[in-house]
Amino acid sequence: AGPNERRCVMRNALGYYGGLVVAAKYVLHDPVGSQGVEAETFFPALRHCVAVHPILSAAIAGAATEAPQFVRPKALDLRDHVEVLDPESLGVEDTDDIDSVTLVNERLKKALIQAHDQPFKDCETIPPWRIVVLPEPPWWGRSPGETFWVIFTYSHSHGDGKSGLAFHKAFLHGLQQSTDPTSDDRQDHLCTTPTVPLLPPIEEAADLAISWSYLLGPLLGAHLPGFISSWFNLRASVTPDPPDMWRGEPASYDPNNFRTGVELATFHDWIVAGAVAACRAHGTKLTALLHQLIICALSDNVPDGSTNFVAQTAVDLRRLIPALGDNDMAVCATGDYEMFPRSGLVETDYFGEGMWAATRKTSASLATCAGTLQDQPIGLLHYLSNYRAYMESKLGQPRDSSYELSNIMSFDPTPSRNVAETANEQQRRCEIGRVVFSQPANAVGSPISFNFVTREGGDLVVTLCWQLGALGVENEVEFARDVLERFNLDLAMIAADGHADPVTP
Repeated sequence: AGPNERRCVMRNALGYYGGLVVAAKYVLHDPVGSQGVEAETFFPALRHCVAVHPILSAAIAGAATEAPQFVRPKALDLRDHVEVLDPESLGVEDTDDIDSVTLVNERLKKALIQAHDQPFKDCETIPPWRIVVLPEPPWWGRSPGETFWVIFTYSHSHGDGKSGLAFHKAFLHGLQQSTDPTSDDRQDHLCTTPTVPLLPPIEEAADLAISWSYLLGPLLGAHLPGFISSWFNLRASVTPDPPDMWRGEPASYDPNNFRTGVELATFHDWIVAGAVAACRAHGTKLTALLHQLIICALSDNVPDGSTNFVAQTAVDLRRLIPALGDNDMAVCATGDYEMFPRSGLVETDYFGEGMWAATRKTSASLATCAGTLQDQPIGLLHYLSNYRAYMESKLGQPRDSSYELSNIMSFDPTPSRNVAETANEQQRRCEIGRVVFSQPANAVGSPISFNFVTREGGDLVVTLCWQLGALGVENEVEFARDVLERFNLDLAMIAADGHADPVTP
């Protein structure tokens, strides 16, 4: 395992971070029987995924040590990697008092939380990933099992957010080819490990060069006495450290009370199109706009006394690494950090040129980060020898950032044009609708994360995720819903402006 993978392995081994999740709603047009989907329904598709993504056949030896290794058993028992939920077991009853959309969303939230917080067991022999299938009720004349969510949960050591999209693309292809309920592949629960080698870690696939000027700050900040470090503004971190920054509660971990909170919001395609049009009109990108909307929403809801926010943005480096592409499962994300003043404390013409100027600044910073392999924060992991001590030392300390934003962009599961005719036939069997990206509680990371994904030509979904007890507010669920409500109103307003004044790029 490479340094970044080792970081993820140790974080999981300590219990500080659970399963990453990318979920997708599937519509299966071929019948699967009167009782709906069963675990065996998905064995052929999973066998295809393991063949496409070799990391899915990798268990972890020595996960709690400083030298973990990926090991590959001769075969996988697919029964270890599939769970079909009974929707009624989630504690959200289908009654006359709840509409169908709310019922599905509340059950999905419960299922996401369970997926995040359920540990991966026996990782030395069983690769740390699974799919959790959540059937939707057979409304509007649909047969049982026709519509269901596939919640792919996996260790961050086995992939980043975009890796979840790569999995679903392969899973859809496998499912489209395997709808025969009498298939022998469907009855066989064993999957032979492929002979194709694992992809190289990012540190081997790319030159993550670190300059002395970039290295010296964290290096000296970690080893010099605190009063000397403060004189020279040296910190054992690459993140900004402004006074009165909102950080939530200090980093903490209680194995008996470590839980994830999740709230979701969905934005229809016309809102996405309008927001993108507004961004183009002002020379910026959607991710940068999302930061401004988050800052406004947080400013309305965090306790008084905090005047700044520090944002961590996940940045994908795949386009700079020929050996690792968009359809590969790998850990290719780095981080970019920016400080934002609390909305209302500076002269900012909100929704005016002041806001758009700030958005362009963020967009330029993200573009710079995404355009180079040199002086990336993940490159500093090469100089870290004791991952356990590093992470344990963070407990009880103020968190380094206020929030994380991770946007895994637009997901188009359709194959390339040269297989279009076959794809059209297969698509009539099975297709993907809405997609959700969600992160677990992070004991030593940001107190809250905003996670975005868009179905190509469809909806944008944001999940707001946090460690229960980390936000420093009296009612965390109410806080999260209020933040999303303000975010929703502002994004809709910007989208309306984008539609009112469309600009051709």
